[in-house]
Parts: sequence; structure tokens; C-alpha cells
Amino acid sequence: MNRAVHGDVVAVEVFDETQWKASANEVVDQDTTLRDDDAEGTDRKVEGETDEVTLRELRVVQEEARSLDKQPTGRIVGIIKRNWRAYVCHIDSTSLTTSNSTSLSLQTVFATPVSRLLPRIRLRTRQAPSLLNQKILVTIDRWDPSSRYPEGHFVRALGRVESKEAEQESLLLEFEVPYRPFGKAILDCLPGDGDAWVVPVKGDDVKEWKGREDLRELVICSIDPPGGNLSLSHRKDLVLIIFYSRMSRYRRCTTRQVTT
Repeated sequence: MNRAVHGDVVAVEVFDETQWKASANEVVDQDTTLRDDDAEGTDRKVEGETDEVTLRELRVVQEEARSLDKQPTGRIVGIIKRNWRAYVCHIDSTSLTTSNSTSLSLQTVFATPVSRLLPRIRLRTRQAPSLLNQKILVTIDRWDPSSRYPEGHFVRALGRVESKEAEQESLLLEFEVPYRPFGKAILDCLPGDGDAWVVPVKGDDVKEWKGREDLRELVICSIDPPGGNLSLSHRKDLVLIIFYSRMSRYRRCTTRQVTT
């Protein structure tokens, strides 16, 4: 079984054309597939065990074999670069051995990511009962070849499910949108006057104007990406925008200022 997750850079071996398959009409339901998983289990299937999921998967394979609209298939042979990060999850209540909120026993439970592109994460914690109905942050530590699921650890709680604060932070974290306040090193680059600061009168002895051109009387054109609109704006202080570092600018902004 492959041990890559969504976002990893991988090396793929393409199978011979005789092994190519086509998309099937039947979809194996994920909830049905995961229904009988045990967080404490060893991931080994009992010999001779046959269940509904296995039969359905077999029918899917047979359907693919009959189709003529085949596509290239292959397998992952190596992971070039991991893209593991902190994932927004919730605790699967069915994986708890006890839901007693006062229990401090160590439990192995499943954390289900909000993204269906990711597998469930097995983690061991003493806080499982108190984390039910909470959005939590979980990171992956390892994924053993003999295990069906990766193992990780609890980072922090974001708040109750469906609460405004938890849902907002979950979206920002899941899509990796920087939202933390700027650090002191960046804020120290700004004028000390704060909101009271104004553009000084231009003069040869004014340090703010050294090496700068006054473009405030020009109409600045901003061209949006494909699918956007062309907008015109009169930007009063474009030349005085301060960026602390290139990396900080690229991580936080969605617009590039291009000079010609």
C-alpha cells in the first residue's frame, strides 16, 4: 500500500498497457469502507474473512476490466518530498474506548481530517473525551509500512465544531493562509508615528524621498489574473509601501507590483 499523502512529490512507475484500467461506474463509499476499523487494531485482516466492502471492491475491479476506455495506471515507488503539515481534524467518536470526560486513561483514537483527500490519523492521547465535538490540529509523525493509517500527535484545539472562531481558523489553517500578526522585526521597519504618519513634503534634504519618484499624480493600472477585471486606481502612497523581506511578501500577498 502506498504511504504518500496529498501534496507529496512522488516517483511513479507506469504499468504496461495491458494493466491499464478505466474508471468504473460504481463508487466504493468511504464511510462503509472505514466502518469496522479499529484504532487499536493491527491492520491485519483475519484469514478467510469476507465482507461487503471486499465484494464491492471486487465488482469495481471487474467493471474496470470490461471497459474499453482505459487510462494509464501505475504505482508509487518512492516519495521524493514529504508535504506533511498540521491538519484540521475531529476525533472519531466511534474509536473511543470510553467517553467519560473525567477519564485520564491513554486511548488510541482516529482523527479524521476535514479534507477527504487525506487518510485518518491514528493518535494516542489522554484528552480524547474532552476533544469530542472539537476542531483540533494534528500532525503526522510517521507511517509504518505495516500500518493502514499514519500515526500522529495532537497539537492544539481550535474550538467547538461549527463555532464561528473555530470554523474561521480552520479555513485559514487548512488552506495555509498566513493570519498571524507581523513580528516585531517587520513592525520596526514602519514609521514610529503609526497611523499619524503622513507623506513628508518632497525635498532634496528629506531622506524618505532619496532614490524615489513621486508618482502620486499618475493613474496606476492594476491588472488582475485571468478571469479578473481591469481596475484603475489613484494610489497616493504606492512608492512608500515597505516590505521587510521577499519571503514574507510572497507568503502573505496575492498581488505582485510590476514596474515597466
